[in-house]
Amino acid sequence: MELGQSYAGLYALNEGLHALNFLAEADYEAFKKRYSDKLVAEDPKNAVPDIDPQAQKEIESMTRYFREILAQWETHPDVDWRNKQFKKAQQYANRIAYAKLVLERQKNQEEHKNLCSL
Repeated sequence: MELGQSYAGLYALNEGLHALNFLAEADYEAFKKRYSDKLVAEDPKNAVPDIDPQAQKEIESMTRYFREILAQWETHPDVDWRNKQFKKAQQYANRIAYAKLVLERQKNQEEHKNLCSL
C-alpha cells in the first residue's frame, strides 16, 4: 500500500486508535480509506522523462564550461574569443541557464559599446 507523505502518520494513528477500541468500525473504515489514498494521483503523461545519461553528462559539462566563460569574460578582451563563446552559447541557450547569461553579457556589452560611441 502506498501512502501519501502526510497521511502516513494519520494512518498509523487511525490503526492505533482502532486497536485500542477508541474508534467505531464505520469511522475506522472511513479513515482507513481516506488515509490509504495517495495525496496526488500520478499522471503518466506528466511524468518526468528519463534523461539519457550521455545527454545529462553533456549538459553538466557545458554548464561548467559556460560558468567558467562567465568568470573569464572580463579578462578576455579579444573580440574573436567573445564572439566564439557567443555563438556556442546560442546553441545551448534553450537548455543551459549559464549559456543564456553569456548571451546577456554579450548583449549588455554591445549596448554599452553603442552608448559609449554616441
